[in-house]
Amino acid sequence: MNRTQKILIYFALISNFAFLSSETNPESLSTEVDLGEGVVATLKNPDKQGTEKDLRDWLIFFYVAADNNLAKYALKDIERIRLGSHDKAHVLVSIHTQRNGQKISERLIIENKKIQMDGKILAADSGHPQTLMAELKWALKFPSKKIMVVLWDHGNGILNKTKLHTIRGICADDTTGSILTDVDLKHAFETASKLYQRKLDIITFDACLMGSVEIAYAIRSCANFMIAAENSISAEAFDYTEIIKMLDNEPDSLHFAKSIIKIYQQSFSYFQSKFAVSAIDLSKIWELSKNISLLSQVLRALNEKNKLASQGLRKSIDNTLAFDEYDYIDLGDFLLNLQKNVLSVETINPDNKKLLDSLLKESQKSLSKAVFASALSAEFKRATGLSIYFPNKETFHDSYNYTVWAKENLWPYFLLQYERSSKLSRTI
Repeated sequence: MNRTQKILIYFALISNFAFLSSETNPESLSTEVDLGEGVVATLKNPDKQGTEKDLRDWLIFFYVAADNNLAKYALKDIERIRLGSHDKAHVLVSIHTQRNGQKISERLIIENKKIQMDGKILAADSGHPQTLMAELKWALKFPSKKIMVVLWDHGNGILNKTKLHTIRGICADDTTGSILTDVDLKHAFETASKLYQRKLDIITFDACLMGSVEIAYAIRSCANFMIAAENSISAEAFDYTEIIKMLDNEPDSLHFAKSIIKIYQQSFSYFQSKFAVSAIDLSKIWELSKNISLLSQVLRALNEKNKLASQGLRKSIDNTLAFDEYDYIDLGDFLLNLQKNVLSVETINPDNKKLLDSLLKESQKSLSKAVFASALSAEFKRATGLSIYFPNKETFHDSYNYTVWAKENLWPYFLLQYERSSKLSRTI
């Protein structure tokens, strides 16, 4: 049995694993289903030939986790998607929510301003990685030349869930308490990529705080580009009507990603005062990761052995742009502050200063290569496209050690050393 056959068997086993017991047969329902907020879907006739064999230029798949207080906003976005829909692209939605007090999951096909419900109505755990993999399997049956997956929900950044801390991640399910971590995302997207022998073109996070170097690193082998926000964003952040309409012109993935950012800037600069959303070239993340790992070694040594450099480091952190949870800081702004406040310290050994200068420049260069488009509000003009974890206001979060990034980078060792030295300096 070869690898592909094993993966196919694995997918077959997990397709229903994460689904709860309640389900409704569409044949027992009327031909129309009111999804709420004025959104109506018709039931797809299982005997009628669908569009699964119709090769199209783009497939846009929305994985919507709305078993929470975002349910009504999810339906509003589905209506926006419907208004922009046409027959040039496959547009699919997997939504997980509640209706009339019941947990429910539905698969929707949206085309030419109509919504069809595909298959049985189930109750699935949106925060379970096997649910995501099963829904990817369904979506990827619709053939296309290019693929974008949109993960839609609350987002809490890179920190993973633990029993001792607040749950962090994306696509949380309020009923089950589950949530997808960076490790889950990597596993689900890599499994799909191997099965279908292709990378995804774009992964978009319609969620808060997911635009970090750590998230980008975790999924770098799964897709070409990532779109995400460094900060907390509005529940109605992306203008999906205009985004879906754009696919009528069959853009390439780079142009499409840039256009999404342009639409965001145009749509929200008038009424949303804080936003920092960027498009990231994931092929450039390895180089950036390597430079940050090397830089962290130098910073760790300077913080430990040079008092003035240590003071400059603290000043750099305090002056760096931070987002809603102060332990996420803008990476590029941090690098600039290090140049101002640490590189200028005269007591640093000349060789160490030369090395620090080189690493700062290389890190800035690799960051600018990775970030190729940004939508920034006036308040976040200093944002450079990717955040990084730095627990300046709180203690080091133990779950960070279990992230994909932390297992392969020296950055967390620097953070722990910095935290210890900061506690020591406060007690002296």
